[in-house]
Amino acid sequence: MNRVLLLVLLLSIGLLHGAAIWYPNFEVDEVWFPVLLYVFAVLGLLLRPQAPGVDVFAALLASLSALFLAIANGGPFFFEGAPDWATPLVAFSDSLILLFPFTFVHFSLVFPVVGPWYQHRTRRALLVIYLPLTIVLALYAVAAALGLESAYTVLDGIIFFFIPCGFLLGLGIFIQRYRHSLTTTEKNRIRVIVVGCLVGGVPLILAKIANLPGLAGIALLLLPLFPLSLVLAVLKEDFAEPAPIVQKTLRISMVSAGAVSSFFLASLLLSVAGLTDNLLWILSLVASLIMLVPLVRWSASYVGAHFPFPLPVSYSEAREPGLAFEPISPNPYIVGNPVRSPEMFFGREEDFQFIRSKLEGQGHGCIVLLCGERRAGKTSILYQILGGRLGGDFVPVFLDMQELVVRDDREFVKAFGMRVSKAIKDRVAADLSTPPQDYLELGSFFEQVMTSLGTSRIVLLFDEYELIAEKVREGRVSAELSNYLNALLERHPRLNIVFAGSRPLEADAVFSRLLGKAFYREVSFLALPDAVSLICSPLRGRVTFENDAVSELVALTHGHPFFVQLLCQAVVELLNDLRRNNVTREVVTQVVGRVLDNPPPQLLYKWSGYSDCEKLVLAGLATLLKRPASYVSADRVARLVLSLPPQHRHGLDAVGIRIILEHLRRGSTLDRDQDRYGFTMDLLRRYIKAEHTVWSVLGERRLTADS
Repeated sequence: MNRVLLLVLLLSIGLLHGAAIWYPNFEVDEVWFPVLLYVFAVLGLLLRPQAPGVDVFAALLASLSALFLAIANGGPFFFEGAPDWATPLVAFSDSLILLFPFTFVHFSLVFPVVGPWYQHRTRRALLVIYLPLTIVLALYAVAAALGLESAYTVLDGIIFFFIPCGFLLGLGIFIQRYRHSLTTTEKNRIRVIVVGCLVGGVPLILAKIANLPGLAGIALLLLPLFPLSLVLAVLKEDFAEPAPIVQKTLRISMVSAGAVSSFFLASLLLSVAGLTDNLLWILSLVASLIMLVPLVRWSASYVGAHFPFPLPVSYSEAREPGLAFEPISPNPYIVGNPVRSPEMFFGREEDFQFIRSKLEGQGHGCIVLLCGERRAGKTSILYQILGGRLGGDFVPVFLDMQELVVRDDREFVKAFGMRVSKAIKDRVAADLSTPPQDYLELGSFFEQVMTSLGTSRIVLLFDEYELIAEKVREGRVSAELSNYLNALLERHPRLNIVFAGSRPLEADAVFSRLLGKAFYREVSFLALPDAVSLICSPLRGRVTFENDAVSELVALTHGHPFFVQLLCQAVVELLNDLRRNNVTREVVTQVVGRVLDNPPPQLLYKWSGYSDCEKLVLAGLATLLKRPASYVSADRVARLVLSLPPQHRHGLDAVGIRIILEHLRRGSTLDRDQDRYGFTMDLLRRYIKAEHTVWSVLGERRLTADS
């Protein structure tokens, strides 16, 4: 939206508010909230003029203020008895109400981040959004000029049609983007707005329905929380780790609104009993007080789940104070190898539930693909399934394609059959000791296996499944293997496959026949409670973790299971060196220094997997980021890269840099907050900043080119 048009809009609505205040019968309770909305709109534009979406935000609040002004007063009351020449101004003030639904649709398209459809079709989108508004405004002007008062009824009907339709359309866009395209930080901005809408609006609505005008003022006190939440969500720059005051405000607001809403809801339900007013109020107050405890718990749970920093005290696993130091041996953290024992495996409940539901819910055999980067925990999940995590109805068979060394189909089929026989030998009475020698015998072998297992389900667990395609390309396994597996799944509804690898099935034509039976599941970072359990539980009763230290470890790794265990293993080594049994932020800082002084192979491998252009963009981003959990705009990254001599830019332009940033975000290397980007794992940011500056990246490329 053009700034000039926005300023004209703000000036027009400001004049309306001025006229309302100067009206002789002016009452504060009729005007204070619309004026508050208008003040928030102006302040937002003045304080953060460059914030993403601030123009539409200001227009939204300003138009909403006009809407509330009309609702509170039944129309532009301050123009009653105005002379004829003021009639067009009366029509214009009424038509401003119509601006709200159009601006809300516009706002939903640009907040919290501009979507690709809007980005590529900005002019067309603005035309589609505001053309109906322009037409209605023109019709109002024509009706006013010609004195067609009967036309106002039709136009007013259009207003009342557009307002709910525009609101529902904008809400639908928000929901669709919330579910499919927003990052966690961007979703938190939406959550703050939703909380503000509910705590500001629900109590007032219930107060109106309960018809308790004497107590409605209590609900009015919560109404400003709506524009305040909107201002906070749009204008607050750092939303990755909201300050404790923001979290406390959210909790207090939710509890207060819930208690007030409970009061009015109880009053509404009890009013049918014909109780006296005093008894009705007393019982409603008791119901409200009873609801306080569950409201406090629920608000703490909700805010803690979505706005997790700083960590609550309950996450810290402590030992008895005053106990003497005891060396920690052996080191309980596992680095480099998959986790086989259930005791050291934490979380992933949603992943197991997903796998179980897909394997049980299909009428035919199916495939679940666990896809994620190396060391993300895919093989550990397979080992937990092998240990019976899915339940007794599933018979798992583990096939590690790295150790399955074969020269031809005959050896592959034989090794395949032997592993199946070994896995089920304790479950069936049939003699399956003779392995099949070819695919024909393998078919008969599976017929016997499935008959012997009865109602149980067999699950083939293929680790590093991409090596199947490699063996096909090398000629050691037939290209018909994919067709054969597909036929097995169709023939045996209780036969299922779980693939684990780093690429989707569609990345290789070998697996094209299996795509229709595959369900994709990304394996990535642990959820916050699971990451904290992985940090604290192995040392429970022996070491005290301060909350700052746990928060630092989570921020460094973002819950990546390998890097959590890597840092925690180094923490144990440092504790033994220092002969202490408490982990502080200073201890974590020393550990990070040790790790970066001698970077582990996994960090080196991760860096080597990026392209030259990606390395340059990552180095530039790491240079600009000065602290953990921070973000910088894509424009700043582009300016830094484009400031290099042309021969060193790898042919990048501003659009190409944005494409790379978004590609890295989809690969979980980066996180996004509106138009700004930051590192998902702060350990990677520190590593790149220490080892791979922009100029060192250019030097690496030159050395590679020279060699």
